[in-house]
Amino acid sequence: MSELNINAIGFTEFEGGKVLTFPGGIEYARIYGEWTHAQCVTAVEQWEATTAEQRLALDPEVLDWVEVGIRLASTAAKSPGRGVAGLIYS
Repeated sequence: MSELNINAIGFTEFEGGKVLTFPGGIEYARIYGEWTHAQCVTAVEQWEATTAEQRLALDPEVLDWVEVGIRLASTAAKSPGRGVAGLIYS
């Protein structure tokens, strides 16, 4: 996302996120992250400021992930007070 100057959100927030403990004492470290409503709104604005040429210059797989993030952020941005919370499973 940084190559497109989208810095309000990023998937790396999930990698260094909180440690969650689930029933049975199972801990999942470094897999939970959040994007606030304000971050989502800003990210959508940053995405809209990019050009088709900038987007097409990215590796197609990277662009797919950027578009996933923007779809999530866009959904949250349309609902005041909502953000994105995510878990990464490995």
